[in-house]
Amino acid sequence: MRNAQPHKVRAQDVVVRTLDVLAALAVLALGAPLMLATVIAIKLEDGWRAPAIYKQRRVGLDGRTFDAIKFRTMCGPRVTRVGTVIRQLSIDELPLLLNVLRGEVSLIMEKDRSLRCSWRALAIIVGLVLLGIVIGTR
Repeated sequence: MRNAQPHKVRAQDVVVRTLDVLAALAVLALGAPLMLATVIAIKLEDGWRAPAIYKQRRVGLDGRTFDAIKFRTMCGPRVTRVGTVIRQLSIDELPLLLNVLRGEVSLIMEKDRSLRCSWRALAIIVGLVLLGIVIGTR
């Protein structure tokens, strides 16, 4: 592993961080009911004592390690029924927004630090925004 040394802050970094925080907060606010339903579904399938969240150690920017937070989709060696659904819909990735708020992960910046869009992350954001609009109009 490389030495964890801070990188120089550029104007682009400030813009990216601001967009990350605003997008993560918006999606967490709109997606809170979906995330709560996911936790309940995991608990119903695997028991109330089973954890709904798991953490996985990953290497981030400048070689720093962090715990990626995700919904648990497996029970032992098998993917659960709920896990299959939430993986297909990328719902298992939503808790990673907490990593975004902590500054450990970015929604729009890739490993080479260029401003390229993460289409999967944007699809989740757009989907949740649309879901919020539909729910709000009923």
